[in-house]
Amino acid sequence: MHYFPIISTYIIIIHAALKCVKYYYCVAALMYASIFGNVSAIIQRLYSGTARYHTQMQKVKEFIRFHQIPNPLRQRLEEYFQHAWSYTNGIDMNMVRLTFECLA
Repeated sequence: MHYFPIISTYIIIIHAALKCVKYYYCVAALMYASIFGNVSAIIQRLYSGTARYHTQMQKVKEFIRFHQIPNPLRQRLEEYFQHAWSYTNGIDMNMVRLTFECLA
């Protein structure tokens, strides 16, 4: 008996299956890279927002120290800054308003 046609058919099927597996690996790798990239971008945005908050708070404290503002007023200024930051998330509403020409 000649097994060559059967063996060649199996080789062709295996070769096609391996091509399919390589394709799925490539797609899976691209999906992983996309998800990893998006998660790292989200984390980076969180850290940049925190860094901006601390930078601005440091400027407020330097202003208080430079002008030797008394303690009760110092506390009120820091609390106001914290409240304003939590309300706006550090976004300057006047700058946002100016981006809309119809409202300026």
